Amino acid sequence: MSALLVMAVALPGLAALVCVLASERLGDRAGALGAAAAAAALCAVVPTAFSALSQSPVTAPGLFADRLSVVMLALVLGVSAVVQSYANRYLSGDPRQARLIAAMGATTTAVAVLVSSATFGVLVAAWVASGLGLLVMLAQRSDLPAARTGLRRTAAAHAVGDLALIAAAAVLWTTIGGLDLRGVEAGAQELAGQQLHLFGVGVPAAPLVACLLLVAAMGRCALVPLHRWLPATLAAPTPVSAFMHAGLVNAGGFLLVRMGPVFGASGLATHLAFTVGALTALYGTALMLARPDAKGALAYSTIGQMGFMVMACALGAFAAVVFHLVAHGMYKATLFLSVDSAIHNRKRHRAVPLPAPAGTGWPPPLRLAAAALVPAAAISLALATFARGALEQPGAIVLLAFAWFSAARALWVWLGATPGRAAVGMGAAASVCVAYAALVAVAKDFLGPVLGEAAHSASPWLVLVPAAVMAALSLVWFRSSQSTRSVLYTRALDAGTVVTDDGWRSTTPRQPSLRIPSGV
Repeated sequence: MSALLVMAVALPGLAALVCVLASERLGDRAGALGAAAAAAALCAVVPTAFSALSQSPVTAPGLFADRLSVVMLALVLGVSAVVQSYANRYLSGDPRQARLIAAMGATTTAVAVLVSSATFGVLVAAWVASGLGLLVMLAQRSDLPAARTGLRRTAAAHAVGDLALIAAAAVLWTTIGGLDLRGVEAGAQELAGQQLHLFGVGVPAAPLVACLLLVAAMGRCALVPLHRWLPATLAAPTPVSAFMHAGLVNAGGFLLVRMGPVFGASGLATHLAFTVGALTALYGTALMLARPDAKGALAYSTIGQMGFMVMACALGAFAAVVFHLVAHGMYKATLFLSVDSAIHNRKRHRAVPLPAPAGTGWPPPLRLAAAALVPAAAISLALATFARGALEQPGAIVLLAFAWFSAARALWVWLGATPGRAAVGMGAAASVCVAYAALVAVAKDFLGPVLGEAAHSASPWLVLVPAAVMAALSLVWFRSSQSTRSVLYTRALDAGTVVTDDGWRSTTPRQPSLRIPSGV
């Protein structure tokens, strides 16, 4: 099994090496080679996963695969295979295809090493390597001013996060001689009583490392105030955007989950993470709603989701975070790879308007009551019966509230657009909510044995603060005049504008408007 783990990690990198050495011979077949290598690596993960489930974690030099690792490996390799297959067609005839596929394969290997690292030192090396791989992919269109701006901002934000992670590694090495990720809880206990002497002053090592881990996650996840790099990368090719939003940006969440006992040992770090996550979630969601272009809206929705994910980390709901991370990664990859088709369909519907909805429209109060109560009843039923494990982590209630809001919003739109098929919409919304609650419970049962606990997680009651802020902002929006709405919209649109090095402002939509589904 050790050989299979090494194979799963190394195959994408070996394909990248072939693309570099034989780029002229491969031509348009580079993407097919990269996709095949990632798919073969994914197949190698399957027996590794069975072994990790039935026996002890699979180990290899510098690597190990437990339940968390195999889930993340499946996500990374699966997304890489699909994206590289798409890139093979998307970049057909482009002489830079082999170079991009090589960078994507090497980055896939770096991320695979990151999620299966056995020691913190290996994790740091893979973290830095994956960031460098992203910079190489973003440099594919360095001839464009917008791409150069994105490259510069990404390098700056990642440098801040990488330096913080390297500093955390230095503190761990100085105090406890490094950290074995196969026993993070034991390492956290050993670190708890250590002090680092800086300029003659003793500094508790545990809170320092926890805060440095948060800064590293903020840089990679594009959290406020290190968020400006992600919206500036819209000039990257679509495969790069899909790969980045589905896998690389999520690395900060994985870091906090894997280092959960160390991160959760500091109340300062968890409450700071909750604050930063809440601000980022509100900021990203507001700007997503204001963006007139498809990729811009998707970029800010990712920022909002990353803030939401870090909020859940602060609450100690690590299993729920992994579930959210995987679901968001697959969903966002699908959105980026299908955005061209969605824009084409929207143009067609504008040219040939859809027929008026059949059926009698629902009165707004009845429509609102149905949209709110049907998902709530479905989630409550699931939690009262087979999905009780979802509530074992108090922070998981945040994900369930998110599922309720998304389903309620979708059902509200459905009842307005297709009142003649209300039963279909309500049945679909209830089924999705039940499945969501069940999957959160399954994630807790599946990942619980390998995830540590946060000793000082933030209180779930703190969620009421951003919820109240969102409710107040919504009330202000709906009760304000049209002129006030115009000012607020203009402010939000201007806040999301990317100014390049040569002064170009991306205020003009590069693609037609595209409505992003609620809850992205």
